[in-house]
Amino acid sequence: MNSTKLTRTLTLCCKMVLALFWLAAGEVLAQGGNFNGGAVSGCTYTASSQSYSCAALPLANYNDSIAIASGYTVVVSSTIDFGYNHALQMSGTAKLQSSGGNLDIGDINPSNLQISGGSLVASGNFKIGAQAQTITANVTAGSLSIGSGSTTKITGSLTTTGTATLASHVTIVGPITATTITTGSPVNLTGNITASNSFQLSSGSYVVGNISAPQVTIDPASSTVTGNIVASTKIEVGSGSKLTGDITGGDMKINPSSVVVTGNVTMSGKLEMGSGDTITGNVAANEVKMNDSSGYIGGNARITNKIEIGYAGRVGKTITCVNGSGCSCVVNNSGYNSAPNAPVCGAAAASGPDHILITHGGTGLTCQPQSVTLTACADSACSSTYSGSVTGTLQPGGASFTINGTGSGTVAQSTAGSATLSATSSSVTNSSTCQRTSDSSSSCSMSFATAGLDFAVPDHLSETATGFTLRALKQGTASTACVAALANTTQTVTFNCGYVNPSTANPSYPSPLRLNGTALGSSANAACSAGGASVSLAFDANGQATPTLLYDDVGQVSLNASMTLAGAGTLTGSDSFIVAPAKFLFTIKKGSLTNPAAADASGAVFIGAGQTFTATLAAVNAINGTTYNFGRESSPEGFSIRQSLVAPAGGVNPGVSASFDAMTNGSTTKDMYFNEVGIFNFTANLLNTSGYLGAGAANFSTTGSINVGRFIPDHFNTALSSTLLMNCISVTGVSKPCPAPNASGTFLYARQPFDSSVTAYNANNGITANYTGAFAKAITLSAWNAAGTNLPADQNPPVTPSGNNIVWKTTAGAAPLAAANGIAAADFSAGVANSATRSSDGHPEYDFANIYPAANSLIAAPVSLYLRALDTDGASSLRTPQAGEAIVSMVSGRLLVDNAYGALTSGMPVRVRAQFWNGSAYIANPAYNNSAGVALTGKVSFSNCTPKGGSSGACGSTPAILSGAVLSFSGGQGSFNVTPLTAAGSADVAVNPLVYLPSTTGRATFGVYRAGPVVYLREVF
Repeated sequence: MNSTKLTRTLTLCCKMVLALFWLAAGEVLAQGGNFNGGAVSGCTYTASSQSYSCAALPLANYNDSIAIASGYTVVVSSTIDFGYNHALQMSGTAKLQSSGGNLDIGDINPSNLQISGGSLVASGNFKIGAQAQTITANVTAGSLSIGSGSTTKITGSLTTTGTATLASHVTIVGPITATTITTGSPVNLTGNITASNSFQLSSGSYVVGNISAPQVTIDPASSTVTGNIVASTKIEVGSGSKLTGDITGGDMKINPSSVVVTGNVTMSGKLEMGSGDTITGNVAANEVKMNDSSGYIGGNARITNKIEIGYAGRVGKTITCVNGSGCSCVVNNSGYNSAPNAPVCGAAAASGPDHILITHGGTGLTCQPQSVTLTACADSACSSTYSGSVTGTLQPGGASFTINGTGSGTVAQSTAGSATLSATSSSVTNSSTCQRTSDSSSSCSMSFATAGLDFAVPDHLSETATGFTLRALKQGTASTACVAALANTTQTVTFNCGYVNPSTANPSYPSPLRLNGTALGSSANAACSAGGASVSLAFDANGQATPTLLYDDVGQVSLNASMTLAGAGTLTGSDSFIVAPAKFLFTIKKGSLTNPAAADASGAVFIGAGQTFTATLAAVNAINGTTYNFGRESSPEGFSIRQSLVAPAGGVNPGVSASFDAMTNGSTTKDMYFNEVGIFNFTANLLNTSGYLGAGAANFSTTGSINVGRFIPDHFNTALSSTLLMNCISVTGVSKPCPAPNASGTFLYARQPFDSSVTAYNANNGITANYTGAFAKAITLSAWNAAGTNLPADQNPPVTPSGNNIVWKTTAGAAPLAAANGIAAADFSAGVANSATRSSDGHPEYDFANIYPAANSLIAAPVSLYLRALDTDGASSLRTPQAGEAIVSMVSGRLLVDNAYGALTSGMPVRVRAQFWNGSAYIANPAYNNSAGVALTGKVSFSNCTPKGGSSGACGSTPAILSGAVLSFSGGQGSFNVTPLTAAGSADVAVNPLVYLPSTTGRATFGVYRAGPVVYLREVF
């Protein structure tokens, strides 16, 4: 244990000891401070700023509570350190600040930590997450230590002038700013990441947001980043990572293998790619080295110095040698020397955008500038955006603009009439184009009027009531400024809506806007119509009306308004806005069975591992209705899927069997399966890091998440294991011990012990390694006389061959085996449990036993039985066709003790033979072998000792076995020696070393030598 861990352990132990002392003394009640404007002991309150200044928080007792109401600030001049039984509550804009040290909430019991809003500030270190803690707050500190326990989650921004350390399984929803950021494996980060020194992302992690740091390291393996990355010095990417977004910086090293970069890569220095790595976009670098083998650049490559293409490497489009001509910068070791895979070299690609697209509403006022949206298009179709900076001038009005991909500008005209909009820039050679949202046309004509309707609808989430301000304006008489055209009146305003992106209504699911509850279409369920609808609006003293609209779909939509005003004619106005999905919604089902979304091993069961389920992902509005336009945009919006294992911790996460396709009509459905026991999570994120349709990542980064499971084994396989299992085919003749279908299998004697094993499988016959720990369940074992059957409960577990009940039991007793004495959950490791591994722990082996009508009664005839496993979740080895239940035949048996003859002067061998009952007679069993033998001490009995001649006197002495004698079997036979009598005579001998082979009684005769079977005997005198 390192010194830091030791210090924390000792500190926690001291806190626990003090807590126990206080409890035992019975002296302390929970106190603390309630910061809501009232007096708090030890703190000074300033009402004007609603702030408290404290030398220390009032945490004298082990279970004190601190509550800070919204709007109040608490500043403590010393370190703040909460204990396990302390409590902290904050909400809204509450603020807790340590101006003189650290702020540590990591030890608080999660149930005592209730922070639903506000901010936490520390001049020193801020620490959270010794427990599985979750808060919503913005955090600012000298350094950050986030999460040393499990599943720490912060919703809010993290800001530090020092180091931010994020432990494994941390989730942050919000931006992170620090000098150095390090993470454990794995983490889940949603928000932009900015580090002035370096950022390190651990394996298996997920980031949705842009990353900016001089040095960026993405560890192997299988991390996912959705967002742009800027690494001014160097970025290194580990194997298996998926990066979606543009990457710029100094040097870049992509390690082998299977790294996929979906976006453009621009490096001022060197780009090195490992084998099997892919960049789908364009590459620009001073030098590129594509190592052997199969590296791939899907776009153009702009090379200043040199590009070395390794074996089987390819550049999909054109290579431009900036300081040369043709392929002068290319070293081609790919082995491709002819089309279509050989390098293609050509002139440099355009260094700027193809043109500027102006998106406008079509109307403006002479008394104020009119805002328009500008897009730097990378191609003539504007299917992609040029990401560099573009500066230019807009007409009319001559206002300058600077945009990076997209942005806004203003146009202005002081006289009424039409004007043609244009955008010019020295970096753009082609003329600008337009999109007029009022009529979804490509017209660049804008009509300027001296009076009109002015409004701007904010971008918002689908089916969220959104208010906006509508004003009737006109040019003032004393100046060119706009003034209100009316006040304190109620007017009828006609509204209609239009589809901008997508440019048409969904033909299957048309949906209009609703303004103040009135649909702007021909009917409530029809698309927007040109005629629209008239709505009565009340204008206040400032000449403003505040209507509210709803739209249950997504996209960019236009809203046009017109009204007739006495003395001013017809006033018009237009605006367009973006409506984004509220979230992504997963629906997981198997037939009528709905996913219970369990959180841990105690959660409800879903289905068996490997069984197919149906997963649907939909972009939905605020009331969970599908937004059918998602995916119909001019550049279709997409999503990324992250799959993570929720439980068991550290378990196997095999990945689902299929990927979601792109959405059609706002949703996508796929049949898939998960091949493991446990619970996994799906999280969907919007692929566009700039937010839906570029509306801004802060408010429109659509996400959705769901736990899937709990998954249990699809089935078990059972097996028997014992050195004493006998081979059926070893017994020849007509009297077989193994009835069909087990003629070539194995058999056992009733009450003969053996071990069993149970293995958990998925539906694809792979072992479910996660069936262990809390996810493994207790197993009940039972015996059945038919394969793949499911008998009524009153016949389970007994089977009934010819009237004799045979049950599965332990050697410890005759009761049927139940969960308590079956295979325990703790016996499973990586999906397998074997009773042989636990016999040393005092657990019994198992046996079949004939217990009716008496423990030693005969089984009427050999019977074949199946071993069935059933756990407490209902997972079973029972399935049709039966394939995984061990079959074994069972017979009654006995040990036949032969008569023996011998001299008085030496020990006499006694032979014994193993037999089985075939239904009518006992038959020799040559399949029985036991080379290890069994000790005979106390297991051999002698009786009826009779002197020679049958006299009533003593027979000399009682026979005995030799000390330490062992009886072993080979081919069904064995023998042992007994000591002689001191006088001629005989005695009965019985041998009972094995409970499953009850002994017959033989007769041992001493003083008579018998050589063997006699065919003919004649006395001669």
